Amino acid sequence: MLARSASVCLEDGRGHRLVLVSCDLWSLPAGLADRAIELARADYGAKGLGREEVVVAATHTHHSLANLLLRARDLAPYPYYPHVIWTDETPTWDATPDRRLLPSVRIEVLDGDPDSAASWRQLRMDGAEVDDTGPAIVTTLVGTLLGKSRWIAIWLVDPCPELSGKTLRFRIEGISERFASRRFDMGQLLATQGLVEFRRP
Repeated sequence: MLARSASVCLEDGRGHRLVLVSCDLWSLPAGLADRAIELARADYGAKGLGREEVVVAATHTHHSLANLLLRARDLAPYPYYPHVIWTDETPTWDATPDRRLLPSVRIEVLDGDPDSAASWRQLRMDGAEVDDTGPAIVTTLVGTLLGKSRWIAIWLVDPCPELSGKTLRFRIEGISERFASRRFDMGQLLATQGLVEFRRP
């Protein structure tokens, strides 16, 4: 299947560029934007294109924030997908190989004493580890117009029935803060409409 995208490049009088790319996808795997920029530099003459000049958005809305939070039949809030919301009031926007704009995320499951780091192992679903490189994790970022702050929402989508009764947590790294979220199980989320933690440094 061939996926298509639409893009526009804006440039001011001082040569500062902003490239906006819209993809008809519901999520973007880590590294896709970096690879697209490499190809644009190599094949389309965009030699000076910087990663910080490009914003890539997944616009297919089956898993947008609206659909994650609203029940289709009556548009009522639907407590289903576990999510963490993290706000950053001093964001750094320069992406480098050792610093990402979006965090590295994985889901961990408890297997023993909750206070022992050794008791947490990375969750596997359908034989694959659950992290932000696959379709089970959706990360969205909203920045203010001047970039003074940003909100990052991280979702575990379509959790399988086998997770019922298990104790889980989000492990988030690669931003200005590294942390593990509060522990949760799927039953607890009914009371919070899926919100595991709202974190504000």
